[in-house]
Amino acid sequence: MKGFLLQLTDVLTIGPNGTHTGFVLFDKTAVELNTFADSEYYSGESVHHLVENIPNKLGKRTFIDRALMKADEALFTVEGGDRPVFPNVLVLLTDGRTNPDSEPFSGVISSLKVRMPIISIYFHLLRSIFLTFRIVEKITQEMFFCQ
Repeated sequence: MKGFLLQLTDVLTIGPNGTHTGFVLFDKTAVELNTFADSEYYSGESVHHLVENIPNKLGKRTFIDRALMKADEALFTVEGGDRPVFPNVLVLLTDGRTNPDSEPFSGVISSLKVRMPIISIYFHLLRSIFLTFRIVEKITQEMFFCQ
């Protein structure tokens, strides 16, 4: 999965005036690794270093609802570095199975401050992690879909 994240971030123009990325790891709990406001991650090299240092062993229980709520409160806010003039895009990487004790997605997604559709990518045998990012450049040329 790290290889996929590195390839995904390679196509972005990461920089102070370009794309900002925020990462949240989740299982039973959700923890942000960085926010859009963290200027330390305004270069492709620093984002690559962050991705490479994500633990290989992740938790056993998947709570997608908690990940979405964490992204909403930690990333898509003024304090988290949200820039309202640019579209918010959320990419969710997960094994696709949320815990039965999760909150219903209808309530969680309705309050999410994402103006672009959520792009979900499911990995069969991999544990949950997601990458959120906002694209500064207009999304007019291509969309990347993974199967």
